[in-house]
Amino acid sequence: MKLSSGELIESLKTGSLLFKKHYEDNECIEYLFYWGAEQFEMKGWGTGLGTTHDRLVDIVFYPEEWDVFPDFNINEDEYPYPWSTAYKKEK
Repeated sequence: MKLSSGELIESLKTGSLLFKKHYEDNECIEYLFYWGAEQFEMKGWGTGLGTTHDRLVDIVFYPEEWDVFPDFNINEDEYPYPWSTAYKKEK
């Protein structure tokens, strides 16, 4: 079941990592996370295109394209992050 825009943003605020696949390709993934003090960060594919504000607008208008990264909380988990090569080697 896909989450609504509000549910996705609430997930961000509680430490979840959101992701969006581009072109249904497992290598073309971008991540969005909340780094506290109203600061959002992007990692992965497409970070050179647009801003975090653009991603938040995208979540509001196209929530079906975003999902919560399973079993990872940016506030509790340490390296390796899902976009790191070390994480990819583990999986």
